[in-house]
Amino acid sequence: MNNKTLIKALTLSLPALISPDVFGLTHCASDFQFSKDHNLPDNVVSLQISASEFSALASKDARGAVLSDINNKVYECFQDRFHFINVIRNLDRNVSDGANQTNYHRLGDSNSQLATIFYPNRSNIAYGASLHEIGHTWSNRIVEANDLQGKSVGGHWGLSDANGAVGGFDPDKLTFSSGVYRYAGSSINTQWGTNAIPYSELELYMMGISEKTAIAPLNVYRNPRDVSVGADAITFKADKHVYSVEDIEELAFSNVNGFTGSSANTSFRSIHIVATTSPLTQSEWEEVSTQVSWFTHPGDDGIFADQLGDSAVERLHNFWEATKGKGRINAGDLTGFLLGPGETNLPRTSRKPVNVCWTGNTSEYDAYINESLSELNQNYNQRYGFKLGCGLDGDSFGVLEINAGASFQISQATMDKVSINTNTTNPGCTQKCYKNQVKELIFKGLALIGLLKNEAPEKVAAKHYHSCQLKDDNSVVCWGSNSFGGADAPSERFKQVTVGNFHSCGIKLNNEVQCWGYNGNGQTQPTQDAYKQITGGDYATCGINNDNETVCWGRLSYLPPQKTKVKQLKLGSYHSCAIMLDDSIQCWGSNSSGSATPPAGKFSKLSTNYSQNCAVSFEGIVKCWGQNNYGQTNAPAGNFVDVTMGWGHACALRADGSINCWGLNEHGQATPPNQRFAEIHAGMRHTCGVTSENTVQCWGRNADGETDVPL
Repeated sequence: MNNKTLIKALTLSLPALISPDVFGLTHCASDFQFSKDHNLPDNVVSLQISASEFSALASKDARGAVLSDINNKVYECFQDRFHFINVIRNLDRNVSDGANQTNYHRLGDSNSQLATIFYPNRSNIAYGASLHEIGHTWSNRIVEANDLQGKSVGGHWGLSDANGAVGGFDPDKLTFSSGVYRYAGSSINTQWGTNAIPYSELELYMMGISEKTAIAPLNVYRNPRDVSVGADAITFKADKHVYSVEDIEELAFSNVNGFTGSSANTSFRSIHIVATTSPLTQSEWEEVSTQVSWFTHPGDDGIFADQLGDSAVERLHNFWEATKGKGRINAGDLTGFLLGPGETNLPRTSRKPVNVCWTGNTSEYDAYINESLSELNQNYNQRYGFKLGCGLDGDSFGVLEINAGASFQISQATMDKVSINTNTTNPGCTQKCYKNQVKELIFKGLALIGLLKNEAPEKVAAKHYHSCQLKDDNSVVCWGSNSFGGADAPSERFKQVTVGNFHSCGIKLNNEVQCWGYNGNGQTQPTQDAYKQITGGDYATCGINNDNETVCWGRLSYLPPQKTKVKQLKLGSYHSCAIMLDDSIQCWGSNSSGSATPPAGKFSKLSTNYSQNCAVSFEGIVKCWGQNNYGQTNAPAGNFVDVTMGWGHACALRADGSINCWGLNEHGQATPPNQRFAEIHAGMRHTCGVTSENTVQCWGRNADGETDVPL
């Protein structure tokens, strides 16, 4: 893939301004009906939709398209000033057939909108999970978290002491003694939130409402085991992980929509839309308008006792109460936000950047840029083989330059919202807010580098007693045992190579696969497709096509079903494991020694050999499972970026290029040289790595020439 193609693939573009003619609706004031016209506060509108669209809102899979259309209609008819667009399905609470779900649709030139929130019935504003769903905007998929059963809880705080609207328990109820945690209560909240649960200080900080000094470290408890639920207490064992506020900030920059880590925002604006197939009755208008008035009231909600009932106002929190009187949602004056004749919002391709101030002089500005880039490249260049550079574009810090062999640039236009304004008159600005925005740019840079990494396959593959290397000219050279011709590479040009026990395969430049070596199970007879990844095993070979589907040939009994959608796939002797599209791991085949029982969580790297596996979590932690007769699954502590599994040993790569190995070491396969590496690959009893100087070095068993790398 050439540089221009890469740039095109990485360009982040937004849809053009949608014409009203797309919907066949040109009179917005008649399309939306207003509560104001029914002798009620001007805080709710209704929008009539078709019966098929109304039904689609009940389906999690089909809902997004309808919500997107409603978003576009709001953008067409109203000023682009709403942080939250709330879509309420016109149903009584007793006949709800959907689930609360937050859908993110970033629209508009001003970055105003943070989320679209769907409510399945009219009662959900007060009696559902409004606080919880709004909280997802900031507290979403920051840390890897489980429930008591060890299952992932998605975008929630999970088994942690976050103690907020998006999950977590009360830390005052947890004690620890003799390796066992005891929680005082018969249930633990890990992910469910209602308006009875206010925001925690951590969640308020994520919103930009509370100060950083009010935040305590977050304790997350993973891999729960030996769980016992009693009438008044729950006991369990778990692995405790502690996140400082700085840790959470860095994770939030890459995972959370709307988090900037800078100036506080205590006031938000919402529009509440009732999606209906017929005009609302007066009682339906009153039901929704009253709940919106209660939820957005900037004070104690006791004044709504007559409408909602004493027990409801005592048990539930409106937004003002949930934010401890620090936050406010404005939902009124909706008719005042209608666009007038001839008025339009700016095209979405002209979205304004977030301005973050810099009060230092130019030399300090340049020095900090260089400092940030130096730190980034030191930590990540070894991992990816790419460098990140930045340059000035007028008064903005917005040119992202990535060097990958030849140099090319990703311009500010692709960076969505990153801009540093050096000409500010705001006396309250500090250097700190500038640094936070640089962090965001760095995380965006890493995401782009990650995409590039997917287009730059690993240069070496190892398995059993031989290895192969993809050379810079796209030729392949192999060494080690040549039983059955597995090391006899053809004189073709390839863009990726893999090896099995006694065979090898490669993806040619035309995306077809060619294999050579032992074919006792059909492992060298590929099913042709357009592949982007390929992996070899003992008795089979699998490819991942451009639709992320697995296509395998050879012995299939221990492999995933054909056309299973995955990100990565690795093959053992009698089992296989894959990183799925949601970044979890799933395994198939023999479960000897627990080899097909992966840990919960999200992972970026995976390696499998014989009956054992290792993977690198999103947080850089190596987790291993399966056979452990030589200590090969006893992964060390620390942060790593890659891992490889041999027959009785394993090795992991740190961000600085150093290697840590463990397990069987009778041939020195677990004793890496004092070098810096960009890749590592383990065979049966040998290990190979690609050094930072782009050379291949191997160590360990050499009875069949496994470490004799050809020049």
